[in-house]
Amino acid sequence: MNTEQLFAYLLPTVVTIIIVMLLLPLLIKLSPALKLVDIPNERKVHKTPIPAIGGMVIVVSVIITYFIVPSLHTLLTNSMAFAICLVLLMITGVVDDRLNISAALRFLIQIGCAVFVAANGIRLTSLHGILGLYEIPVAVQYMLTVTVITGVTNAFNLIDGIDGLAGSFSVINLTVLSIIAVLTGQEQWLALFLPLVAALLVFLKYNWRPAKVFMGDGGSLFFGFFTVTSGIMLIEKSFATNNSFSTTFMLVISAACIIPVVDTVRVFYQRMQKGRSPFSADKNHLHHWLIKHYMVHSQATRKLLRMQIMLIVLSIGASFFMNITVVIVSQALFVLLYTKLLKFNNLFFRWYRYIKTVESRA
Repeated sequence: MNTEQLFAYLLPTVVTIIIVMLLLPLLIKLSPALKLVDIPNERKVHKTPIPAIGGMVIVVSVIITYFIVPSLHTLLTNSMAFAICLVLLMITGVVDDRLNISAALRFLIQIGCAVFVAANGIRLTSLHGILGLYEIPVAVQYMLTVTVITGVTNAFNLIDGIDGLAGSFSVINLTVLSIIAVLTGQEQWLALFLPLVAALLVFLKYNWRPAKVFMGDGGSLFFGFFTVTSGIMLIEKSFATNNSFSTTFMLVISAACIIPVVDTVRVFYQRMQKGRSPFSADKNHLHHWLIKHYMVHSQATRKLLRMQIMLIVLSIGASFFMNITVVIVSQALFVLLYTKLLKFNNLFFRWYRYIKTVESRA
């Protein structure tokens, strides 16, 4: 990477940081008047209304940078379908935060965006050895891509439940994607990845406990869709160029997404077991169980971040001597077993406190 390329990637990063630092405090003050605040209810863990404009500010800042910096302008102009879907999902999330649109409509928009990017070349063309399968028919490519994109997008949206979590996950995911982009010869994407990482770090200053601002659905939908579509693009580019680390890259991206995906599947399954809609609200997500375990938000977020980083590191090592299917199944089982253990510990301590209370009254 020469000096000119480095400047092309750093300039949009600096411009985006400046814009976010100017816009975020201003819109935090204006958000109550705009009615862009997250109102507490029985399923939420905060007690006072909090501005939910973090994601919107980040995306708007990148859009402004797009019109200022040539490297970012060129990149997004050449990937216009991707950019349109990202902006549409941000707007969908902001409208949802403001008006509470139906889950069905949100889901339909996500499916439409997934189909659109798949039709424009961002799709899984192979299972790359998962379950022993490789090339798949075009119809299956579309169905699989749409399922994966909508699934991860929704899962990421649902983990945005405690201070710092969605933003921190996004920083790690974008850092992973940036490294893979360099190793696969796709450095031009740093003009977008690095500004988003920088903007998220500014946002996290305001989102860390006690949070002054939330990411909002506009941000969680954006970053969920961004992570999975960028991951698919980089995986396909890597395998297309016969990169010797392609399987490792695929497992790293899987590890980066596995916690919210497995947690969402588990929660949806348990809701349907009880005869409820999978989209009905409750406090059964992994981050809720950590809070029930008498952790404050920052402690719960750090624990989940350590878990994500550990899964990524272990997956890198396992990719060199284990079958790809075995590694992905192991990732999922790890998340499930951790959740089971957490719920068991929570039940144990509840009984322990109950017994102590009874003894103290005797």
